[in-house]
This record gives sequence, C-alpha cells and structure tokens, in this order.
Amino acid sequence: MTRLSRQLIEHYGPRLIAPITSGSCDNPSNRVVKFDQIDCTLLPLDLKDIKKLSTDQQYLYHICLAIKDGSCSSSVTGNSPGKLSHAPWLTPANSLFRLYVGTPCPSQNLIILVLYVMMVYAPMWFEIKIKSNCQYGAQHFWKMISLARQLPDNVKQIIYKVFSNNAYFAHPEHLLLTMLHDSIKHIRELADRRILGARDKKTKNSGSFFKIPELNFEAADYIDYIALIDWSNCAVTEPPLTMHTKDKGLK
Repeated sequence: MTRLSRQLIEHYGPRLIAPITSGSCDNPSNRVVKFDQIDCTLLPLDLKDIKKLSTDQQYLYHICLAIKDGSCSSSVTGNSPGKLSHAPWLTPANSLFRLYVGTPCPSQNLIILVLYVMMVYAPMWFEIKIKSNCQYGAQHFWKMISLARQLPDNVKQIIYKVFSNNAYFAHPEHLLLTMLHDSIKHIRELADRRILGARDKKTKNSGSFFKIPELNFEAADYIDYIALIDWSNCAVTEPPLTMHTKDKGLK
C-alpha cells in the first residue's frame, strides 16, 4: 500500500505534501471547519484493540471515525498528527486528514487524496493489522481492489496500474494458500485438488516460473465464478508452505 500511496502523492500532492513535510499543517489553533463527511468501511475495534495501537495509529483510527461522522471533537484535534514518517505512510495520511478538517475550501487534489485514505488505505491498514497472517493475503488484495472501485475513474487508472504491477498476492500460490484456510468447505476442497494437480504436473515438468497474473478488477471475490484471475491462463504451482505436507494431509 505504501507504493500505491506514493504514486498518488506524486500525481496529486506535490504541493500538498510540502506543508506536511514542514509540519505547517499542524494547526496550533486546532481550528476545525465544517467539512463534508466521507463514508468508509472501517473495521470496528474494541477498546482492547485500540490500546494496542501506537499513538499515530490511534490518531488515524479516531480521525477516520470523525470524518465518517462529519464531526471532529477536540479530543482528536487537540492531538498532533506527528512528525513525518515516510516508511509506514501513517503520518502523512494523518496530516492530510488534519488539513482536510481545517481547510474551509479544500482543493480537488486534497479531496481526492483524503477519499483514497478514507476508502482504501485506512480500512485496509486496520484489516491487515488485525489479520496479519499470510493466509489472508489474497483476501486482503481482493478487498483492496474492491474498495478502490469506489474512487473516481482517473484515480482508478493510477491505482489499477500499481495493482497490476504488484499483483503478487493474486498469484495462484497465494490464492491457494488463502483457499486452504477459507471458511467455506468446498473452497478448501478445491484448493486441495488444485495443489495435488500442481504436484502431479511438477513431476512431469521440471522447474517453474513465477509470473504475475493478469487481474480481473471486477471480481466478485478472490475466488468465485467471476474470479480475481483466469486460472485457465495461469501456470498453477504449489505454495511453498504446503510442499512438506503429504497428499493425505491435504485431503
């Protein structure tokens, strides 16, 4: 997600990122203007989970809820988004939000970046934070695509290009790993059959090539009749994590 965020900043935010870098978007008066609320599918967290978050992570969660509700309390505005940290991209996201709720007439570029953080970045950040195991990778990737579909077409063009170039979690190996842990029995059984089939082909063909698959951005789920990838056009190879599991252990 950091690479995706960086691409959008480079396209829409060179002028916006300057005050964030300098720290001038921290409003000493804690001014909040009337702003348009933006809905998002933020994962509900209980108090126990929130306390486990760092200060900037808690800030992101609370200001997301504030923008979703259309009302920003002093308990949120009284805190600082913090100094810039490019690595996790959390602080720039927090500062963009703080700039948004304190700007009487936000620019179109600022609105676009805030929409992206509200609709895609923040919901996915907390989803991955709570479900961080690799078995959820393909589900997270599909959900990120499904959330991005809500954004304007010109923004989706940038986002889809980044997704296509970094679709590692849509590779059959990652999809199969997620399928093995799916809550639906027939999907787990389908994963078993495809892994066994991949093992059979491996004994007949030497070597394999990891190729990023083409994506279906209209996929209804990570695995469905309208799937994330076209399995018939992919070389299906076994996930490395299951290679030491015997055939009977998969069934």
